[in-house]
Amino acid sequence: MNTSWLLSGALVVLLAGICICGCVTDEEAYSSSSALYEHAETRISEINWDTGPPELIDARLQEAEVDLNEAYVIVNTIQPNPESAEPSAAYALRELILGKTVYVSAAREVATAKVHILNAGDAAELYQYADWYLEMHAARGNLELARTKLSLSDTHMNGINMTLVPMEMRSDIAEAKALNANFAGLITSLERSVELALEP
Repeated sequence: MNTSWLLSGALVVLLAGICICGCVTDEEAYSSSSALYEHAETRISEINWDTGPPELIDARLQEAEVDLNEAYVIVNTIQPNPESAEPSAAYALRELILGKTVYVSAAREVATAKVHILNAGDAAELYQYADWYLEMHAARGNLELARTKLSLSDTHMNGINMTLVPMEMRSDIAEAKALNANFAGLITSLERSVELALEP
């Protein structure tokens, strides 16, 4: 059995048990949310965009998406003190989750684009050029969506109020921004390849 599913399931069951008792503390909610976020991060870090089959990549991203959505629901139960201007780990985690969720959405578009590119290659080998053309145009559309979504993630990450982020979590924000920047490079590379192929 897949251990990643077991871990995710165990966390959900643990949280459900705590909720039934009616005694969830902010610390427990934060811990559960943080564990799910780290689990999603592990799934994402294990993806190899150069050699991984795009269908497998998308499956990993879907799993990360589930973790992130669950993590957001949990961390969102932590009520911030509206009068406090002190750094908040819950605030930082919530913003990281939101930014990473949009990143995952962009990444899934890229995975789909890679499926279309592979399909186009298969069509070309069979001299089915009409199908090749349709697949390459579909890939271009997915890449455009990916760039738009990644831009939204960038905007969100850049809008985080760093004065509310604890010092020990600021490197997490920086790493998330770096991931976005690196991924933008992958999108650009794929876009260039598609555009070159489609040139008359």
